[in-house]
Amino acid sequence: MNYECIDIHGWHQLKEATKGSREKQWVLKPLTKQSPDEVEIFLFKESSKRYPAEFWAEIIASEVGKIVGVPTPETHCAKWGDKYAALIKFFLKMEWNDKDKRFQQVEVLFEGGDIITGMDPTFDRKEGERHNIFQVERIFSMIKKEQLFKEFLRMLIFDALIGNTDRHQDNWGFVGDNETHKLHLAPAFDNSTSLGSELVEEKLSGYLVQNEVRLRQYISKGKAHVRWSVNGTDLIRLNHFELLKNIAQQKLFLADDIKEMTRFTDEQIEALLDGVAKIEIENPKYRLSETRRNLIKKIICLRRDLLKEEFQLQ
Repeated sequence: MNYECIDIHGWHQLKEATKGSREKQWVLKPLTKQSPDEVEIFLFKESSKRYPAEFWAEIIASEVGKIVGVPTPETHCAKWGDKYAALIKFFLKMEWNDKDKRFQQVEVLFEGGDIITGMDPTFDRKEGERHNIFQVERIFSMIKKEQLFKEFLRMLIFDALIGNTDRHQDNWGFVGDNETHKLHLAPAFDNSTSLGSELVEEKLSGYLVQNEVRLRQYISKGKAHVRWSVNGTDLIRLNHFELLKNIAQQKLFLADDIKEMTRFTDEQIEALLDGVAKIEIENPKYRLSETRRNLIKKIICLRRDLLKEEFQLQ
């Protein structure tokens, strides 16, 4: 990651993004003489008004994905006037159409919700309360992509490490090639609801006390969005560790993935956060405080340790 804040003043504004609860804007990185045919589109995604430092979770989660081997969209810190946000690269492939003299999208995203509502028209996509693991696995089996289901489960391990409570049916999906019609799993996108991003600055120090009791309680209360179910009818919403434990009883390979993804050290996370701390932010409202930085490190490392405890990997 390039530890700097990118000033996007002068970048071309594209259509406004409307999905989700946060202010967003698609922007086009200026073309260069060196790469006149290389188009790069980014999403300027602001924090919610109540939590101005929320965009840091998006940036840091993307880097954690690299450490544990889960693909995430390229994400940077960016400023636009007096606003700061996460700058997230559009992960669908674009290419220049010489005949029409324009850039065109050669890949398409099929969100999980698109497929679920196609299978079950009664599914309430707005609430997503019936989004469950039985249903998700059925989708992968139906399109004969069982190997991609293993990648999806790695995404759930990633969510357990960062505490992402919002991997709903429209926050995962498949990327399809318009020409070859081949599918692959989309990277783990939309990770802002993680790493304690909803905790206000004044309350952070209370989670950093020596005995970790309050932080452990906070972590155990966080629920994965996808529900546990063995039949698609009886659903229960569990915390991340309980969900993975249940899945691992049926998918024995999952323990090996958890072992691999929890090998990172405290020092790796500290180095990541030290780099992020070097990013210069003029407006103090948007700065990543030392207290929040320390809490984020504790959240990631404690979540890793709790996963190891749950799967007896110590």
